[in-house]
Amino acid sequence: MKTKLTTLAVAFVLAAIPSIPALAYPTGQAPTLSLSASGRLTPGQSVSATVARVKPGCPVSISWNNAAGISAVSGTSGADGTTTLSIASPKISGTYVLTTSAISAVCAAGSAVTLTSNVVFGKIATITPKIVTSNVSSKKKPVISVSAIVKSGTTLVKSKSITVDLNLAGKKLKTVKVKTDAKGAFTAKFTGITKAGKYTAVITFTADSIYSAAKVTTKALTLK
Repeated sequence: MKTKLTTLAVAFVLAAIPSIPALAYPTGQAPTLSLSASGRLTPGQSVSATVARVKPGCPVSISWNNAAGISAVSGTSGADGTTTLSIASPKISGTYVLTTSAISAVCAAGSAVTLTSNVVFGKIATITPKIVTSNVSSKKKPVISVSAIVKSGTTLVKSKSITVDLNLAGKKLKTVKVKTDAKGAFTAKFTGITKAGKYTAVITFTADSIYSAAKVTTKALTLK
């Protein structure tokens, strides 16, 4: 009787231990994708990327999965398990995804894997706008003016196209397109205003070969 109880107790303990799946890779040994540069990169310049911890002699390629017109670059993993490749970058600022070709289970010494890395191109342009009116009464043909200076750090952003949308109660009413001057400044004026309510302006800066896209909304301006 004692023997049976002991056997049942051991069986119960074993059944209570959850199964633990084996790791695909030993800790710290999964393939990796890294860039030689960090932070925001300059559009149009080549990007150097290293794929590491891949079996020597295995093929490796990298490409942009959301940038058209740039060919993939291929190589072979070296004796140390790494491959460093240089690829052209997009010419317009934004966030792009750099991806490897599928690395087989044999070459990855574990499970098959595809590596990706988000890469940000372009400088940040900041806009601090003001919205004012020539008269707070909508019955006196007020002119609403939206102005700002566009900067990137201490650099003035000159001759850049800006779109200014004037909204009334959250709905687009009018649109004006302007360009920054030599001091990075712009002013958009809206006439023909006849309705009372809360007005805001949305300023949009489109991404280009130097600066990332920017979008900012002014404080509300109330007309009676």
